[in-house]
Amino acid sequence: MAIQNACSAPGAFCNVYFAKTMTESKKRVNLTRRLTVDLLNTFNGINNHYYAAKAATAVAASSNSIGAHGYTLLRKKPLGEGSSAEVHLAKRLKDGGLVAMKIARDDTKEFEPSTLMDAEKNALETLRHSTHVVPLLDHFAIQGKRHLVFPYMQGGSLRQRIQARSGRPFVVEDIRSIVVQVAHALRDMKKHNLVHGDLKPDNIMMIDPKELHLCVIDFGMCNSADKAFDYLQTSWYRAPEVMLNVRRLYSGALDMWSLGCIVLEMATCLPAFARRSSRAQIVNHVRQLGMYPAKLLEESELSGQLFNRDCNGKWFPTFGLVTPPTFRMPVFQTRGADGKIGRAPKEYQKAMAHLVERMLDPDPETRMTPNEALAICNVHDDDDGGQEATKMVVEADG
Repeated sequence: MAIQNACSAPGAFCNVYFAKTMTESKKRVNLTRRLTVDLLNTFNGINNHYYAAKAATAVAASSNSIGAHGYTLLRKKPLGEGSSAEVHLAKRLKDGGLVAMKIARDDTKEFEPSTLMDAEKNALETLRHSTHVVPLLDHFAIQGKRHLVFPYMQGGSLRQRIQARSGRPFVVEDIRSIVVQVAHALRDMKKHNLVHGDLKPDNIMMIDPKELHLCVIDFGMCNSADKAFDYLQTSWYRAPEVMLNVRRLYSGALDMWSLGCIVLEMATCLPAFARRSSRAQIVNHVRQLGMYPAKLLEESELSGQLFNRDCNGKWFPTFGLVTPPTFRMPVFQTRGADGKIGRAPKEYQKAMAHLVERMLDPDPETRMTPNEALAICNVHDDDDGGQEATKMVVEADG
């Protein structure tokens, strides 16, 4: 009767029936949620707890085994971690000295961190006399997992230095000092036909918090140019030849491209080419710097995805070319005799612009070499990237 009365008026909506239907629907939704979303959340919680406990157990077991090699881990939380390894703060038992210990993750069918760690060990042993390559102090394996021991550098990474400046650019003197030291490391790699393969601000470590003395770290991607790994370089610092997978042209030049990106980042406190996908990064390169060289496109199996030829055989981008290219050289700053920061004089701007343009040459065969970078900075064999930077850059430009 209640339902009949509620619906007795012509055109009236059956409120009672609607309310009853909605209640039953909510019950079905709640039941479905309990059987799907809530159940999955429960399983995820169990999994997270299991793997966290497993990781803690592994660290504890590893710590006990590490003691037999003369070290002890000082904290469970790593200093840093990547896809292939974790870096832990440790203490050397014989003298109490602090070290950074890189511990490989477990191998899987798809990924073998031990392979990268072996490559890193081999590269560092080859480069053991290089001043600005992180020294390998010790290495050993525990249950097949590679452990590499390095000095603990308290100055933090260049990435942390950039972030700490809150948008304030580095002055020319400091940029030059960092370029010289990294170029020394790259020159030593070039002598041995080695490619770092992942040069970026995160992998440039400062030895002291108050100084700019540095070491290049993380040689997990390092290998000879003809045996380079399939995956190289972080996207923001990836060279055109790597973007297009032209392996014949892989050389130390790809690290010089990365250094050019780092110079711009120090001058602006912003990444020069911040794109996530390779496709977007190629578009970004071409629109900012101009067309890739024809020989890169001709040798790449990927060129047809973003480029085509006209009736004369000339390559052009299918996404539209910006003319002229949009790249604008930043205004470099310098530190005056009174300590004040201001715009660097014209001749300094010209010298730094030439450095960047040559480092970011899309053609790896004509891109600037480490020796050429050192020459522009007017570096002699006994110069290690110290002070009087601005004066030396100006002299080189003259």
